[in-house]
Amino acid sequence: TREMAPYRLLIEELLAMPHAERAQFLNFVTACPHLPPSGLEMLEIEVVPQRAHLSIPTSQTCGNKLYLPPYRTLEELRSGMHIAFANAEYGGLHEHTHAH
Repeated sequence: TREMAPYRLLIEELLAMPHAERAQFLNFVTACPHLPPSGLEMLEIEVVPQRAHLSIPTSQTCGNKLYLPPYRTLEELRSGMHIAFANAEYGGLHEHTHAH
């Protein structure tokens, strides 16, 4: 998956995100907005292609999985992530739920 364009776009966006948005990302994928004391390596976040044919990312927090649509641009990825983060407050877009 590291060679896939959406994965590379995600890494680029994560590096550019302000701290508050990175916390939202962690909360969305792991249900915890903070890194563990041991750091990012211990989280083992798995990024896999979106299987539900949605245009927004979903996650499975019990397994630290992010299901990422086949985004082609940073703008598409940013838009999808913002929708996902906003919906996380309503129970999230976890495993087959729908956006509000």
